[in-house]
Amino acid sequence: MQKKLSEDEIVDIIVNGEWDEDDNLVEKTDDEILSLADQLSKEGLLEVLHLYNWDEGYVVPNAISKSKNCDLEVALYLFDLAKGMYCLENLDARR
Repeated sequence: MQKKLSEDEIVDIIVNGEWDEDDNLVEKTDDEILSLADQLSKEGLLEVLHLYNWDEGYVVPNAISKSKNCDLEVALYLFDLAKGMYCLENLDARR
């Protein structure tokens, strides 16, 4: 039986990864990351977005956007961090 993880532990796993007893990074599937994100409160989701290294890709931001606790505040913060307005303002230039 696995112990229940605290919100801080979940944030740490999502942001920094999870390591096994031999110090090997344990890869998480998209579904596993979404499952972890669903366990976070709105504040936890905001903390992940604040700490996340966007050079790592969009799996984590996508999971947060699909999380059951992603409300308008989280979605707008995600949009801002993803440079959403820049993309919208330059949409014609990319066509």
